[in-house]
Amino acid sequence: MNKTKILPAFYFFMGLLTIFLIVLVFKKEPSINPTLANYTLKEMDDKSLLITSAGQSTDTYILQDTVNELRFHNLFMPQANSIDNDTTRAILVVVGYSEVGMKLHNKNFDDEYSRIKDLIQQAERTKIPIVAIYVGGKERRSAQTDKLLELVVPQSNLVISTYSGNEDRKISAMANRYGIPISLINQSMDMTEPLASVFR
Repeated sequence: MNKTKILPAFYFFMGLLTIFLIVLVFKKEPSINPTLANYTLKEMDDKSLLITSAGQSTDTYILQDTVNELRFHNLFMPQANSIDNDTTRAILVVVGYSEVGMKLHNKNFDDEYSRIKDLIQQAERTKIPIVAIYVGGKERRSAQTDKLLELVVPQSNLVISTYSGNEDRKISAMANRYGIPISLINQSMDMTEPLASVFR
């Protein structure tokens, strides 16, 4: 094969490689921000973190274990419907719809959606920060879960999600659209780092 045929093929290959690398760079996921200094709430150490669920999944209990390990004052209320402004430091909302959990508490989706919407409105009025958390993974991103994410994420001060749960980049896209910092973690046990950065 002569040079006149080799060179165009070489340049074509290099062009494809360059385009591929550019796409990789622009599609790269945001990394965990280990400081999140703007959302550190050290001056409120005497108050409690209110832990609640949006969808009644058992992931709420995983968060409670994490917060207890960090020795943060917390109030565990998966079905919280009101906020005590004098004692609440922030609200941690664990998003994840569970049909079993809903039946266990004799609730339906509309009940849960309305409760969370009311809670968010209370938080807005009282200027209490909200942290939206989704650690259910891609296999549990049901239509109900997505609807709850669309309710909670835009009103949050911080979003924590697993990479798996954000595989379609929907959660990070919502966070970016509303200018909300997002921490992407590998698994639920990795919630310790972003939570410690914000609340310690």
